[in-house]
Amino acid sequence: MSRVKKILISAAISLGILLIATYIVNLNQSGNTVEIPFALTNIKEGMKLDKIKYLEVNMSSVDKKIFDNIPSTSDIKNGVANKEVNAGEVLLKNKIISKEEYLSKTQDTEIVSLPIKGATEGVSYKLKKMDKINVYYTAKKKAVDGILKNKIKVYSTNKEETMVTCLLLQNIEVIALTNNMGAETIDGTATNVLVRLKSEDVLMVANLKEQGTFTYSLI
Repeated sequence: MSRVKKILISAAISLGILLIATYIVNLNQSGNTVEIPFALTNIKEGMKLDKIKYLEVNMSSVDKKIFDNIPSTSDIKNGVANKEVNAGEVLLKNKIISKEEYLSKTQDTEIVSLPIKGATEGVSYKLKKMDKINVYYTAKKKAVDGILKNKIKVYSTNKEETMVTCLLLQNIEVIALTNNMGAETIDGTATNVLVRLKSEDVLMVANLKEQGTFTYSLI
């Protein structure tokens, strides 16, 4: 390549960079600007945000909805993650609640692991984090009659009602999916689903685990 061509290519690249930089400057000078916080580490639900690492980038946007969903420094300092935020994602206001709200939300609750039977079939295979689900339970009627007396019976397998399926839990959020080793997974190999339940439901589930099967439906 001749020296002249190299100079022309270099000049073209420089001009392109200059045009892009000019556009960005003009974009950020137009309209309102806001400091948008980007998470520098993975943030788990329930983590206090006063000590987490994040990067604030000064940007502008014509979309008012974006501005309305950007938390203030005070929101972050005094907040708790209401949802999981991955490193590199924007830390939005709808993923933050106050420490008092979080304590109220999680009071008398526990995270429970429910088994996924036939993980390669049906809805159970398609579950993912943050899905809302209903939980159904199938077992011999005699074994669980007392435990399930206040639950909605969906159907019986025969006239004698020796097997019943009940709507056990409604509108439950999936916190995570795990494999046989207890590691979180998203590739369809999950054998357990983690959910947050009230204390009375935790005890009920513990009594039912060995006597029947759980199935799930997406809401």
